[in-house]
Amino acid sequence: MGNLIRTDGTVSEYPPKGKKYTLAELQAAVGGDITLIPLPDWSMLVVNEDGRRLNLPVNAGASAQLGRGAVPIVGDAVLCRRREID
Repeated sequence: MGNLIRTDGTVSEYPPKGKKYTLAELQAAVGGDITLIPLPDWSMLVVNEDGRRLNLPVNAGASAQLGRGAVPIVGDAVLCRRREID
């Protein structure tokens, strides 16, 4: 089960409807085409591929997952385990 991290700072559980997230579920959560960002602990950050072009707001909660010095994440993001993505 993953978490939806919104740009307004709220975090909520985002369970897949089945055993794994579908592409459509992830696209709905982030508002468009997705990019997958693997994290060292075998989790995955799913973000909007066009977030910068669309001038989406910075997501401090999602950016914190990447550590200091990383390019900030923009737009809503899903944090989940790699094995949860279909």
